[in-house]
Amino acid sequence: MGYKVTHEINHPKMYIVMDEVGGNTSQKGDGHIGGKLLVCGKGMIPQQRVNHKDTHWNLVGLNALSGDPIMCVIIFAGKRHSPCIFQGKEVLCMIRWSPKGSITSEILTDILRELDHLKVFDRSGGKKPFLLLDGHGSRFELPF
Repeated sequence: MGYKVTHEINHPKMYIVMDEVGGNTSQKGDGHIGGKLLVCGKGMIPQQRVNHKDTHWNLVGLNALSGDPIMCVIIFAGKRHSPCIFQGKEVLCMIRWSPKGSITSEILTDILRELDHLKVFDRSGGKKPFLLLDGHGSRFELPF
């Protein structure tokens, strides 16, 4: 039936709890894309392209027993810190907060503003980058 509590917590802000969640971006053998199971006819070869590269990651949240967040740690597989290199540009990890811990139109705008600031996409000759999004509500709110 468990153990009797022998300690009283007088300072909940001094107690740290943490947990992690993680994943792998590889979809090899997954059979799912965006939560949908993909099928094709017998004897046919599926034509949907998926990511086969293993990219392991973990997210660790540290909180005080008072409920206050302390720190968020993002861990990528590898031996040392290395930023993403895209189109020859160094793109650092972006950290943002929101009331529900999910993406907002402000965060989405910040992401695009940072990519513009870093000049990640070559816009010479009238080229324009294209962003394909799902139907999440943050895509339909101002300021996005």
